[in-house]
Amino acid sequence: MQRLEIFNRENKVDRPGDLFDVSIFVQKGGMLIRASGVTNTEDYFEIKVNGLDEVAKLQTQFNYRYSAMAKALRIMYDALVLMNPQKLES
Repeated sequence: MQRLEIFNRENKVDRPGDLFDVSIFVQKGGMLIRASGVTNTEDYFEIKVNGLDEVAKLQTQFNYRYSAMAKALRIMYDALVLMNPQKLES
């Protein structure tokens, strides 16, 4: 688990966000990314990735660095989104 600020993304711009506890689980048949609010405990988001092929693509894209994957999370329109790391660099 990693505690970090997840930014709100609006019009391709990151705005200050809230603190979340982020957990990433690789499970049989997929991956679960969970973000639970720290200051507002009612905030709770999940991303489910189905299929080991899709999980392998994500792991490769982020060089198996789950901390980088957590830092690429954004809140967009009240949904948790995993941003492409190449898009964040530009």
